[in-house]
Amino acid sequence: MGIFGKKIAVVTKEKVSAAQQLIDQMCSDSSEIVTLIKGEDATDQECQAVQDYIHEHFAVDIDVVDGGQPVYCFTIGVE
Repeated sequence: MGIFGKKIAVVTKEKVSAAQQLIDQMCSDSSEIVTLIKGEDATDQECQAVQDYIHEHFAVDIDVVDGGQPVYCFTIGVE
């Protein structure tokens, strides 16, 4: 599940797909930076898959933080 603007924006069982779909909704042509905070239930491979997707689809810088937060596999910020 992906939440954006206090609303459920994405529903899927696959966390990488949810992150990708959410990023599609969050990013625009004016976006410059995506901050990806990896939670305790996300693997390094899943985090890398999300990073690769961002690089392939958007001309932004990516900051990755291993936040280790429970519940949320990824917390994503876009500037």
